[in-house]
Amino acid sequence: MSLTKDTPVVQDVSQNRSSVPAAANVTVYEGAMIGDSAGYGRPLVSGDRFRGHAIKKVVNGAVAGEKDIDILHGRYKLEVTLTGVAITDAGKAVYATDDATHTLTPGGTLVGRVVRYVAANTALVEFDTGAQTTALLVSNVALGTELGASSTDVFDFDPAGVLDGARIRAGDVLKVRAVIAHSGSQTGATLTIKLLVGTEEIVSTGALTIAAQNDQAVIDAVIVFNTAGIQVGKIAATVLTVTKLNTTVAVNPVVKAEATEDLRGAAIPIKLTGQYNGSNANNKARVVQLTAEYLPAPQA
Repeated sequence: MSLTKDTPVVQDVSQNRSSVPAAANVTVYEGAMIGDSAGYGRPLVSGDRFRGHAIKKVVNGAVAGEKDIDILHGRYKLEVTLTGVAITDAGKAVYATDDATHTLTPGGTLVGRVVRYVAANTALVEFDTGAQTTALLVSNVALGTELGASSTDVFDFDPAGVLDGARIRAGDVLKVRAVIAHSGSQTGATLTIKLLVGTEEIVSTGALTIAAQNDQAVIDAVIVFNTAGIQVGKIAATVLTVTKLNTTVAVNPVVKAEATEDLRGAAIPIKLTGQYNGSNANNKARVVQLTAEYLPAPQA
């Protein structure tokens, strides 16, 4: 039956509470953001996986795990200091560089998103210890520059994302969506687009025939870093991809054979390349969207 009067709901706040064993020789203050260090909690250090906020102060001695840190966990909202936040920043990613410092500048540890502007240097932030917990890459890049033109050479689209391979762990997932538009007026040509992580070709669209200006090619890739194929610090990647040109051409999902390229460098590019089959001044293309989402493996 539909409501006819105010009916307050009861929230179970215990659902957002958990605990994590404390690392050795740490002092954690109430309200501190907690990072993961080999399974133990500590005051967050830039690049840590985000575990939550400490509910009360904990001082742990030389034995790791001797005490637990009670934390807020999952998704929850807090009003925090966020230097430079503006009323137009709602929805933007929020990063942490230590256990108390928030920033809108990509880098460090991704901890949540701006819900709303409150006042100068103050925002309501939705924190999330789940999927997008580590800022390993740049995502949602701006519209790219037109490239291609009078050449059949392979060209690199601008811009590209960057993956911090030093933080890859088995079970982590990388999701990439790329949308590329043929922005020139030439029709009848073919354009081949490839997605690469490092130097490893993840998927190729094959030669897509351009029917009209602003035709778009879409690549959706889900890359799973797993334990198979590890050799001298290398992690293999299994890839599920879907490609299409507008809605007229579809390619069934394929599983790419595992690659053993060393993906543990400090800055691995996530990039797109393009190649036309002929030289024409009106063969031009640009990136419309490049979104990369890193999903760390679940933590116990």
